Amino acid sequence: MMGLQQSIRQVETALHGGQLPVPVCPDDLGRLDPTDAGFSCCRCRRRFPSVDGIAELLPKEVLSESSSESRQLRAYRESFSTRPDRSWKQLLRVLLHKMGNGYLHSWAASVIDEIGKGRTLTLLDAGCGDGIFKGCVPKRHTYVGVDFSLRPLLRARLYHPGTYFRADLHHLPFSDDSFDTVLSFQALQYLVRPQAALAQMARILKPEGKLLLTVPNDESIKYRVEGIPKVQLHRFDCKSIPALLAGSFKDLRLQLQGIWVPIPLVSLHAPGVYPARWGLTWTVTGTPRK
Repeated sequence: MMGLQQSIRQVETALHGGQLPVPVCPDDLGRLDPTDAGFSCCRCRRRFPSVDGIAELLPKEVLSESSSESRQLRAYRESFSTRPDRSWKQLLRVLLHKMGNGYLHSWAASVIDEIGKGRTLTLLDAGCGDGIFKGCVPKRHTYVGVDFSLRPLLRARLYHPGTYFRADLHHLPFSDDSFDTVLSFQALQYLVRPQAALAQMARILKPEGKLLLTVPNDESIKYRVEGIPKVQLHRFDCKSIPALLAGSFKDLRLQLQGIWVPIPLVSLHAPGVYPARWGLTWTVTGTPRK
């Protein structure tokens, strides 16, 4: 009950002019009104439940068993979202995450400092997982996290309290021009329709907003040695990335960050900028085409 009340307060704060961007219906972008069990769209009247304080704002097509998004969700549940939730393992999860993605969080935090210049920014973490990046964001900024799967969001709310919604990146439940910055760490390769997700990110960004995107480098020595994970749907190199983003973003800046340290059973990635043969991850910044 407390979790539901918290979700309702978050939406009401947004609707009454607070700093939190307004969440809307993912199907028609209609206003969400609080109900006893969650929220209701003022246009289509569809109801959205709240589970343990997480508002479920998934579009209708995800609920269809035959949809590609539904199949993706099942695959996600069988992989990333089935990690044990025992509290004593949280420190280990954070440590392993920092060893694997800490260099990307450092990069994003420095870019946010650069573009913020003392201003208060509204940030969307698109594919936030456990919400670990929230700890890298200065408190003056407004942070919102969305993810496709509920379990990581429940961990995020427990260990990194903040504003989280369950959502599909192909149908982001926010109004146009809602955010100053959209972050997406290592998510695009798992999406069925990455161009559609990028179009959504461009839509919800303000005209001079910034996308901070990271995707794996197909040419990295790590993937040449270990191979591409089966769950990954797309591969990226210096030619495919600009082509993928060209329809929705401009002023692209690409760099290859991080390098693989081959330690058995552990994903250890060191920071730095490297050439294509060695660099682990493409980092991209861009401005939406408005």
